[in-house]
Amino acid sequence: EDLFPNTPIKPITRTTWDIFGGPATFKSGLAGSFPEPIVVINFDRPWDYIRSLYPDKHISVLDVGVVGDMDEGTATSAYYMVRQYIQAAQQLESGTLVIDGGTQYWTLRKMVILAPKIRERAAKGRELLPFDYEVANADALNEMAHLSRSQLNVVFTHQAAEIWETDEGGRNPARSGRFRARESSAIPYGSEVQVYTYLARSSSPNSNEDVPWAMVTKCAFREGVVGMSFEKPTYDKLLPWVAPLVVDSEVVNSE
Repeated sequence: EDLFPNTPIKPITRTTWDIFGGPATFKSGLAGSFPEPIVVINFDRPWDYIRSLYPDKHISVLDVGVVGDMDEGTATSAYYMVRQYIQAAQQLESGTLVIDGGTQYWTLRKMVILAPKIRERAAKGRELLPFDYEVANADALNEMAHLSRSQLNVVFTHQAAEIWETDEGGRNPARSGRFRARESSAIPYGSEVQVYTYLARSSSPNSNEDVPWAMVTKCAFREGVVGMSFEKPTYDKLLPWVAPLVVDSEVVNSE
């Protein structure tokens, strides 16, 4: 008997995305264009406007609240409610899980997972050290691993932070004009596609309107698309470029 049989290739039916950008740059709007049913765990502004863009879609929203207003007890309750909601969503056979406000979710995770260490450091008049975050990052990475084994598309939205550059001596900081996502280090490791959203002039002739754009900053499926920008981005517009091998999960499940 062959102890190591050739493992069959399974069709790719889902992807994990990281969408980051400045305020009001269509991050949530792009997330709302993904396949339904869409389960949203929302740390950001209400989804009423996004739902109005896609009135025929099945979208379920859990509004978590403003993390900055939470004390430790409220944050702990909110964190485990979110985890239960994510576990329930993983039972779906298709659709999309959106963590809208991944930056706030990361803050909530740190508040809860690192609470003992925060109290320990505070008692000594100190702040957290870089290696203290390893536990929270490991928790996020474990969650990403479980999500990648589900049948759901997974979408994180994050705020953007500008990257500052310095000289060789680490002095004279200056704006680089480039941006990164405010997030756990586990998110870029676990995501397959990352896009940066921004507003810029429409490519339509004689138009003076600023419209949403999305630039691909990472793609595990096609390296050649990194750096490409798409006007008025949607899931259907981006997918053939960034993940052409992805097939409809409903078709696969019906076979």
